Amino acid sequence: MRCSMRCPILRLALLLPLACGCELLQTVELASRDERLPSPAFVVSPPEDEGPRPRYHTVRVVDEDGRTVWHLRARPFSEENAASRLVYGEPLARFDEVVPATPLEVGGSYQLSVHGRRLGTTRFLVVEDGSVRAAR
Repeated sequence: MRCSMRCPILRLALLLPLACGCELLQTVELASRDERLPSPAFVVSPPEDEGPRPRYHTVRVVDEDGRTVWHLRARPFSEENAASRLVYGEPLARFDEVVPATPLEVGGSYQLSVHGRRLGTTRFLVVEDGSVRAAR
């Protein structure tokens, strides 16, 4: 199929869930307001139609320059029920560490993403006292 025929179909496939009000995202947020270095925790919540546990196959944290500072991939590479709670630098069952966690830096800005059929992402900052805050 040529791009001229395929592109409208791809656009429709991407826009259809938005038009019907379907949720495309998983929610990712800090586990509490008290998260600190070296290992802040995060909670991943799936949309209501997916059940009680999120489904993802990849976890990635990047810094403000786009460098990967931690990367996990499900083994085998498939989307299955995954952990609802992630702790930076701690391995997850049935996941391989593609890029080992490097220490988060005070003053740094980061983005944590979980990927599967649905995407979840959050941005966070490490402030001077070592606490971790959601970025606005």
